[in-house]
Amino acid sequence: MIGEKELLKEIEDYESRQPTYQVCEKLANLYIIYDHLYGNKNEQQHNIPPNYSFYSEEPNQEEKESVLPAYDMYVESKIAFQYGDIPKEKVLYFLNALSQEIKDFFAMLYRNTDMPEEREIINSLINNINVGNI
Repeated sequence: MIGEKELLKEIEDYESRQPTYQVCEKLANLYIIYDHLYGNKNEQQHNIPPNYSFYSEEPNQEEKESVLPAYDMYVESKIAFQYGDIPKEKVLYFLNALSQEIKDFFAMLYRNTDMPEEREIINSLINNINVGNI
């Protein structure tokens, strides 16, 4: 069985890392494991990391802005391209990075669902994405 101190140390380690989809995915799993093993009943007794939150909580402004950071870079590159500051290859590079980030996001979202209905919605969304539907 995973010890509580060991689990909290692992959570703290991942919370201190640069937020990427892989880090967020690992943290989500660690939070779920912690909640399952030690749950809310121990929240007052133990020193739970300050960033520990539940899905029902509203994300802070920083979390809202960094959902797809590659999108911001892509938009900035488009503007720079339109002003003639960068070549189109840079725009395409950032578009490819954004495409990969979206793909990784959907994969993470799918893996972290626990209801078949959620997976149906995600699959439906992915299957319905095409140029005609945008």
